[in-house]
Amino acid sequence: EQYSSGAPAVLPFLPRPSTRTMKSSTALVTVGCVVLSSSLQGALAVNGTMGSDFSYYFEDGAQAWTDGDVKGFDWFDESLNMNERNDMVLFPPSITKFTIPAGASHPSSGSYYLSNDAIYVVISGNGTFGTDTDDEQLVHSYGDAFWVLAGASHGPITNVGTTDLVVTVTAGAATSALTMRTNELDGTPSDDNPSVDSTQTTMRSYRQVDASWTKNPSDHTDECLANGGVYNMGFDAVDNTPPLLRVRWGANCSIPYHYHPTGALYYVQYGTMYFDGDYPSSDPMSETGFEAGDVRWVRPGFDYGPEYNGAEDMEITVLGVDTNPEFQAPPDGPYKVQKATTCSHVYD
Repeated sequence: EQYSSGAPAVLPFLPRPSTRTMKSSTALVTVGCVVLSSSLQGALAVNGTMGSDFSYYFEDGAQAWTDGDVKGFDWFDESLNMNERNDMVLFPPSITKFTIPAGASHPSSGSYYLSNDAIYVVISGNGTFGTDTDDEQLVHSYGDAFWVLAGASHGPITNVGTTDLVVTVTAGAATSALTMRTNELDGTPSDDNPSVDSTQTTMRSYRQVDASWTKNPSDHTDECLANGGVYNMGFDAVDNTPPLLRVRWGANCSIPYHYHPTGALYYVQYGTMYFDGDYPSSDPMSETGFEAGDVRWVRPGFDYGPEYNGAEDMEITVLGVDTNPEFQAPPDGPYKVQKATTCSHVYD
């Protein structure tokens, strides 16, 4: 028996614009991955295609489910031409979002493991990710993240606060909903394999209380600076765990036109975020705002911008910061990316 977060569904990666906030019309094997994109790049952002250049993860484009008092949403794609893609950022990943009420845990069965390396990002509330290790027992708050190796037992996710705990989990791209496997029912993954380095990190916490904020290096307007400016909190890659970036924005701030050499995933904790360049300005989708719990994926080499927020403060968590963004047009021709990463996978 396996604990699946929802029934199979084709991932549409598309919101219904009428339900979104719109901007004002005045306003363990190390692998070397080489990926080619057929999209041509020019001197300016040329707009892109949903699903190949960028993907939007909104609740109104997901498979909804409930498990007792826990509510969830799944985004995945049955049409993938391969069973799994382990990298979380090179391709649009599968994502599950949980809302766990105060005092509750998920799953109710207890600890579990996942088939791929995964990262949990807390959108709001306070939670823990298990009871067996120090990292699992640490309290994670909004914007904090918890990374876990494929096959590493952890959980359950427990809401230790007084309000709902909202958390996303990203675990590569899959053709079905997130499946929580248990040692008791599915067996314990073995490290007795010459490809496996059992000394590698199995869990890592990225918490605001363990780091500090520094000024974002981009140029910002006087209005933005008067509202508090933009600040970064960076976590470097350690061993086989990925880097991560948190960004805190004052009201009415922006980051100029750029692209991400190895792609990016944006998770919004609070506030509203906008992205120019995904769609033509004449398309109503270009005015879509991303709110708390929404996620945006952008492929390596896709240029867009500026990205900006509205009249409220905002905070985001970003994956894919293996390389810094480039504030210029990408090279002409099909975009090629190379990335060395350590990934793990557990087969059935």
